[in-house]
Amino acid sequence: MTSAADGSASVLVTGATGFIGRALLPHLAARGWRVVAGVRQPRAPAIPGAAETRVVGDMADPRFDPGPALGGIGAVVHLAGLAHRPSDGDEALWRRVNTDATARLAEAAGAAGVRRFIFISTARVLGRSVPAGRILDHKAPVHPADAYARSKAAAEAALHQLHEAGAKGPDEIVPPEIVILRPPLVYGPGVGANMARLVAAVDRGWPLPFATLANRFSLIGLTNLCDAITAALSAPGAANRTMLVADKHPVSPPALIRAVACALQRPCRLWPCPSGVLRLAAVVAGRSAAMAGLTGSFVLDTAAAQEHLAWTAERSLDEELTDLAAWWRAGRPQA
Repeated sequence: MTSAADGSASVLVTGATGFIGRALLPHLAARGWRVVAGVRQPRAPAIPGAAETRVVGDMADPRFDPGPALGGIGAVVHLAGLAHRPSDGDEALWRRVNTDATARLAEAAGAAGVRRFIFISTARVLGRSVPAGRILDHKAPVHPADAYARSKAAAEAALHQLHEAGAKGPDEIVPPEIVILRPPLVYGPGVGANMARLVAAVDRGWPLPFATLANRFSLIGLTNLCDAITAALSAPGAANRTMLVADKHPVSPPALIRAVACALQRPCRLWPCPSGVLRLAAVVAGRSAAMAGLTGSFVLDTAAAQEHLAWTAERSLDEELTDLAAWWRAGRPQA
């Protein structure tokens, strides 16, 4: 398991109180990293895993200036951003937060002498689905299908430009090493949005019309993602690379629902319905994007991450869902 070479190494994690951040901070701290939680505004409660809390600022504010928060930081893990909002919302807001603020943070990191900048992008920059049998690797062309994915793809491009410009420009400011990770849908304790709605439906015993769907898609469990991010902090071969990260095995909708039901110790109620009918019903209900993700194929090849991070997803779907189910039962969240 990857750990800090120096126990005093400081990592600034933006989005520290979000879904991934809440799991990543203690994960890094347990592996010897000194974790600095980056937050939008001052907060009194301690954040588990954080040795220190710093105000990075509000990325939606055009005056966003993260520079003061970067002193003494060796690496940045950038998680903060907009997600889980209607894809037809204010595209300018998506770009300001997910693209422009990311570029500004990376520029400030270079000025502060930060060694490595890890950007958590999304596999959705490659699209929502592909023909069955096709597997996407890190060289697949970018084809974002909504405002969220477009803003992430633009952020990736801005980071590449920063690195290329810095490599050719004056030596006064050296850009950090850029590492871009593209996860698919992340699941685990604290999950929201479509995955939470699926778990809620299974928990309530609703019959679900997905019994005959044979499409497969990649997911990544929260602990597996935290392991990949941890590896990206110190892996020499990760510098200035873009990599897909995912669980070892893709899953079909019926298999996922059965696994969720098993983890929750609930009966699995599946019935058959043609995928075309499902998509039509989703359009009528205004849920076409969610249904496209569930009925389409989206399998990722993580060979680049295995090679350059020396990482592979160690935990199985069932292990990750066991953690999710325990949190679900204890917290009684509202989907």
